[in-house]
Amino acid sequence: MLLSSCVPWRHRVFADFRAECPGGDERLQRLVWERFDDALEWLVARGAPVVWEETGNPRTVGKRFDPRGLVEALRGDVDLQAEWAGDVPLILCTGGFAASAELVTRFVEPAAPLRLRANPWSTGDGMRFALEQGGSLSPGMSEFYGRNMPDAPWDETQLVSISQLYGRYARIFDEDGVEFLSRDDVSWSETNVVQATARRRNAKAYYVLDEEGLQRPVRERTVAPHGRDVAQAG
Repeated sequence: MLLSSCVPWRHRVFADFRAECPGGDERLQRLVWERFDDALEWLVARGAPVVWEETGNPRTVGKRFDPRGLVEALRGDVDLQAEWAGDVPLILCTGGFAASAELVTRFVEPAAPLRLRANPWSTGDGMRFALEQGGSLSPGMSEFYGRNMPDAPWDETQLVSISQLYGRYARIFDEDGVEFLSRDDVSWSETNVVQATARRRNAKAYYVLDEEGLQRPVRERTVAPHGRDVAQAG
């Protein structure tokens, strides 16, 4: 959470949620969607400091919190040594397996090793535990959340600030010069850009922008300060 932009959100319209995530469990999706607003107000009631009252995206509903303030508001509710009795429902929220090269290779099947754009502890322990208890995997294991990042040194303090979120303004080529994703195909979240990049040779993409594209807005700036010659999936 401390490494994120700290914006819990839901789709404004449930039909949009289903359209963008058709492979998900509709019953679980509806449950999350319907209970989200109450959960958000619970965070506010706990004293989590709100930075923005909205997400800045007309498709979504949510708030932006101060990451460290939200962690402090939840302090005391996390027990790292709890034992599971085995006869009560259990929800595992473990952060996925981005930090496990073995699991990323097996399920995501990238064309090359991906740089870690996450915390180093998300190694799939929760998933392994669930499978040991008889759980089953969803059909969407090859999908992942990520961002294309510059092919240059960066650290965990820059995971949000230098994410390459301007694919909708660019032409996107792989190392063989193939334009593998058109602007019209780039989703509003751009998660499909990083997923497609991960499966191109060397998991790299080249963004080509004209002068107009360089002046388009991305967060609080224009594209130009974000620009790099090469983007790597992460």
